Amino acid sequence: MAEAPSHYVECLPFECYVLRSFMDTRECVELAARIAQLADGAMPPWRTIATTQDHPLIAVSHNANQTRRSRACERACGLKACTGACGAHVGVLTECPKDIFDLAQRCAQQINDTIGGTPLPPFRPTHFWALLYGQQGRQNAMAPHLDRPVGWTLSVCVGGDATCTVGCPPAKGS
Repeated sequence: MAEAPSHYVECLPFECYVLRSFMDTRECVELAARIAQLADGAMPPWRTIATTQDHPLIAVSHNANQTRRSRACERACGLKACTGACGAHVGVLTECPKDIFDLAQRCAQQINDTIGGTPLPPFRPTHFWALLYGQQGRQNAMAPHLDRPVGWTLSVCVGGDATCTVGCPPAKGS
């Protein structure tokens, strides 16, 4: 995908960065269509489920370190099952969506190229989730939470704005 000419990087505390306008509208539409295609294969009823709930749905996921298909949400943080509101509604891919992982690497590389200075360690994505937000209740919202210990995380938002709270990393062992 070609990068939009007006992209820019915001540097936030704790080595966090926001890359804005990396993709143009056409590329965002193509990415959303690709996610829908993947979700169709991973969780066929995802459209019905997503429109009737009030919390994010993991319509598509892939753990590159896993070779067998799992219906559980095996997360990068080490939890064996998702304890959140999504419950059993997790679409799991058996094949790695290489194009999605490539997009993540291009985003990370663009951030690295833009900030200058000492290069960041290479970003090698190992997990992928496509979260879809329900049309009921808390529209477009996820309850505040702390993702840990996930290491480097890259989030790509398509179709709407995302607000994240960046705070102090947890103390070691907490």
